[in-house]
Amino acid sequence: MKLIEKNNKKGITLIALVITIIVLLILAGVSISMLTGDNGLIKNAGKSKEQAEIDSEKEIIETSTVEAMGKNKYGNITQNELQEQLDKITDSGKTEVSDNGEEFEVVFVESNRYYTVDKDGNIVEEGKIVIDKSPGDITKDENGNNLKGDESEPYEIWCIEDLCDFSNRINNKNTTDSYVILMQTLDFKSNRSYVNGKILTEGLISSCNSIEELKNSLTEGEGFTPIGILASTGSFKGTFEGNNKEIRNLYVNREGYAGLFGETFNANINNLGITGSVKSADNTAGGIAGYCDKSNYNNCYNKAIIVSNIYAGGILGTTGGNSININNCYNLGNVTAPNNTGGIAGRCSGKVEGCYNLGHIKSTETYAGGLIGQSIRNY
Repeated sequence: MKLIEKNNKKGITLIALVITIIVLLILAGVSISMLTGDNGLIKNAGKSKEQAEIDSEKEIIETSTVEAMGKNKYGNITQNELQEQLDKITDSGKTEVSDNGEEFEVVFVESNRYYTVDKDGNIVEEGKIVIDKSPGDITKDENGNNLKGDESEPYEIWCIEDLCDFSNRINNKNTTDSYVILMQTLDFKSNRSYVNGKILTEGLISSCNSIEELKNSLTEGEGFTPIGILASTGSFKGTFEGNNKEIRNLYVNREGYAGLFGETFNANINNLGITGSVKSADNTAGGIAGYCDKSNYNNCYNKAIIVSNIYAGGILGTTGGNSININNCYNLGNVTAPNNTGGIAGRCSGKVEGCYNLGHIKSTETYAGGLIGQSIRNY
């Protein structure tokens, strides 16, 4: 009997303790929602932990860049020296460094965070990498769920493999009038923008066995095949929502229309930035598109070098017909062509509003202009 009484006393003490804690929380003005809500103490504690991890990763990068500069006789940073210093602090395999031309990208493998570092060692960008579970297939989201490809469920581009799948589909005359959204900034020279090198669709861009193989294919030779190279093989007729992201280090070097898009018709291209190099050996070239008809380009910009053997523009190479609207676009890249060279469009027959150019524009033979090389029926 005494033992039972003792256990009962313990049970009463535990219940009393819980009640006391709840009463104290109430008296202190702390509700359950304040503990577990979106701005609750528990969630804020998680945010604080994440911020501490980010601060630690930044400190590792800053220390490594200083050490890398000190080891280099010219005081520069190289990819190998930066990787070596990072490995000394974090152990080998914990970080991956990519040289993207003007900048480095440092990826922390365990946290899936990346940091863009300029050549002076300054961190200029940071972000979280989302790993696409269905790379090379724009008809599925990052978790492998099917998408309709309309405005309510647009096809999603999470990686370079997805972008290649998009190009193959359009050039195969498949889903040409779809709604597509760019989900994160992609860089052709960065490993973090690739998943496995494999593309679902067969087409002008071939699936590869590795990231390095696909990356080399897209950054050398002809490079990336534009989305919608000709009306006869498929031009893009839908909506591409850039989502205020960039496609960096785009490399196109081919015959025919050159740009991220080759040809668009009845299309809408919105909120997109381009960097890299675009060249057409025998046709028109533009950062966003080589040729367009009856299309709208809104809030787009180009920082890529544009070179063409006919017409060239920072945003568009040339336009056809009417119903062309270019709104709030700008160019910072150098544009060169023998004829009809412009910061926004080489040859344009449409409406241009709120646009500007700061790039160098060069025409070796005929028309050149800061915005438009040759204006045809503009209004």
